[in-house]
Amino acid sequence: MDTSESQPPSIEPNLTFSVAETLIPEPAHWSDRARRWLTIALVIGSLALLIGVLLFFGPATFQSIEDVLKMYLGLVLMPIGAGLIFLAARTLKAAPDQLYQLPLSGTPRQLFIAVWIVGLIASLVLRIRTLGDFRPISLVSLALASALVLSGGLWAYRWFANKLQNEWPTGRLESPPAVLLRWPRSWPIGWAAISGILGAILAGGLEVLFLWLAAMLFRSALADALQSVSVADDLTELLRQPIILIGALVGVAIIAPMIEEACKAIGLRLMRGAIQRPIDGLMMGMAIGISFGMVESGLYLSALGTVNWLVGGWLRLSTLILHGIATSIVGVAYARSLRSGRRRDLLAGYGRAVLLHGTWNAVAIGISFGFSLSACLGIACVIVLLLLIGVVIPRTVLAGVQTVIQEGYGQANESLPPEWSPADYGLGWRLMGSRPILTPPMGTVTAPEAVAPQTPIGGEYVQRVEDDLKTM
Repeated sequence: MDTSESQPPSIEPNLTFSVAETLIPEPAHWSDRARRWLTIALVIGSLALLIGVLLFFGPATFQSIEDVLKMYLGLVLMPIGAGLIFLAARTLKAAPDQLYQLPLSGTPRQLFIAVWIVGLIASLVLRIRTLGDFRPISLVSLALASALVLSGGLWAYRWFANKLQNEWPTGRLESPPAVLLRWPRSWPIGWAAISGILGAILAGGLEVLFLWLAAMLFRSALADALQSVSVADDLTELLRQPIILIGALVGVAIIAPMIEEACKAIGLRLMRGAIQRPIDGLMMGMAIGISFGMVESGLYLSALGTVNWLVGGWLRLSTLILHGIATSIVGVAYARSLRSGRRRDLLAGYGRAVLLHGTWNAVAIGISFGFSLSACLGIACVIVLLLLIGVVIPRTVLAGVQTVIQEGYGQANESLPPEWSPADYGLGWRLMGSRPILTPPMGTVTAPEAVAPQTPIGGEYVQRVEDDLKTM
């Protein structure tokens, strides 16, 4: 009897392969469309780097403004091209779902201090004596300024991320928190930083256009102001002219913040698909603002003046954080707007960012004009600047962190843990467009009617507190 037909075919290997395939998910990978865009970014970065090198090292006599502008255009294109190449190559190697990993802030802090010391020595030693020294000294200035703002930007961002991690509530000790700290994906943060750099270039062009239009519109008034000041007079005499003072205050404290915050918000708009939660808008906005400030600060410090490096280096570090906070306000407002569908939430966040940015600029211009017009005005502006750096900026950072915690719990429809105790930072909460939500501490008996108005997040919160108290 032939039993070959009675033997069932062996299908065990196929079953084993099928089960393994269903149990082990396929790792995320970039789509063909994403790879094409990253390849295009590599090509654009390579072209920008090449054009920047040709413009900077090309033949020039520096006898005309065109030669100087070409050299500085090359100085701008070289780091932008190198940054695009680095980020595109790094993104291709990483997984699309790789989350942001919090590194330590000690290394960039030490690098910032070291570069600041080197830059201070270089500003004292390097002097342009001939036109032949112009190009190499400019290259050294760019390298030092880029290293300083890059290390300062990394230091500021990691300091901010550490604040976020330290402030996140741990919930009950015997159980994990209801809402875990889940960082945004890594690649949107990097590309948000690139959008901040491009936004700085766009804002610079728009501000130059505004200055040109203002000069054309008030040509006669400016001509009269210039004629009233003789060539032998000090520059402070020109700054005493009302038309100059009013124009500077309006341009620096109102127009410039409106233009810059709008240009930074373009990056958030382009990457709105990656803003799923308030923490995404907060961290991406911080990345855009810090990178925007890096361009601004790098151009300011590249002059290698002694005063620029002695005081300006640390002042520009505070400016990096300010730019980051302002755009993080817009980022949280954008996340709030995407969830609620109300455009006014975004516009309100933009207005608060412009207010903070404009106050900073007004104080800065007040210091510049203050010492030439009135010592009292100058001293008052210095005091306000120190308050902004030492009080308003840190409190706004903590208020922003606690805001996204509260809204993150609300988005997850979870009650805040009983250990939650946000500090009332006043102006910081107002700038974030939120308020601290207080919860009753464990171990105290609170009437339900007194608890309910304070805890709008989570419908079952009062009942959970009562049950916990009964079991104690």
